[in-house]
Amino acid sequence: MPRVSVIISTYDGERFIAEAVKSVLSQTFRQFELIIVNDASSDDTLRILEGFDDERITILNNSTNLGIAASQNKAIASARGDYLALMDHDDISLSERLQVQVDFLDTHPEVGMVGSNCISIDENNTAKSVSAYPEDDAFLKWHPLLYGCPFFHTSLMIRRSAMERVGGYTGNYLFAGDYELISKLTDSCVVANLKQPLVKWRMHNASTSNVNELRSLIMSSSTVEVNISSEQANASISFLLNLQDSFYRRHGFTAATIRKHRRHVYWIWGKHFLTLAYRRNGNRNPRCRFTLLRWSGRLLTGMVSSSQTKFVKSAPD
Repeated sequence: MPRVSVIISTYDGERFIAEAVKSVLSQTFRQFELIIVNDASSDDTLRILEGFDDERITILNNSTNLGIAASQNKAIASARGDYLALMDHDDISLSERLQVQVDFLDTHPEVGMVGSNCISIDENNTAKSVSAYPEDDAFLKWHPLLYGCPFFHTSLMIRRSAMERVGGYTGNYLFAGDYELISKLTDSCVVANLKQPLVKWRMHNASTSNVNELRSLIMSSSTVEVNISSEQANASISFLLNLQDSFYRRHGFTAATIRKHRRHVYWIWGKHFLTLAYRRNGNRNPRCRFTLLRWSGRLLTGMVSSSQTKFVKSAPD
């Protein structure tokens, strides 16, 4: 019986699917099966897949295009491994990926899902950057609330029990099925990211991002104009603190975890508010700038009153 089921769903993936499959077959960890769902591709994807002669590969063909969620769930239903390793059809797993993640989950039974940092590559496999996502459970649970998904879908290894608990992919969102799954898992179990890059993620030119008013207040670059009044700044910061309280209340972290996370978040916010108070671009009158300076001082010195200690677990760290 395989310990790991590697799952790839593909639609018209002829350009990169062979390289993705080869990266799995060359893993140093050998106790795996590779389940590939061909989602009614109209190109040469199936021909390329059938060219691999390896008993560990199972190809599931959809007669009609079902989409990523249904295809992934189909693969999960046929998987035999205790661990499910997800991978996108145009990405690459480094040779030690499965071994490192299996070792981590074997020695951390409390963790339900583990991802890793990754190397971003372009269409020609040229490395562009190395990611630096959060690693600890509290930071990974906090990150999606404001900054977006802190995991690379293509780097995830998930316990079968954790996947079954959340019901797999629901298919409610056409373009964010992976984010929905990650959000459910992040909310329902302890999660982690490994600092070591274990995958190569191929960047897409079509990817976009939105920076809303709240994000611009807490993380805008120096080129972004932030137009905000003192009242709006106070209201937004109060919202952030209330969000933080609710976050701690929901997850019941230990006191040490809360202190560590709070110091980290306050330091980021405090430094940004200080910079924002002095930046010249954007419409922020003197009263607003004074408000930002006042909040910056309180955050950087930890002088923010909070009832967060009510939300801690009784067990020590």
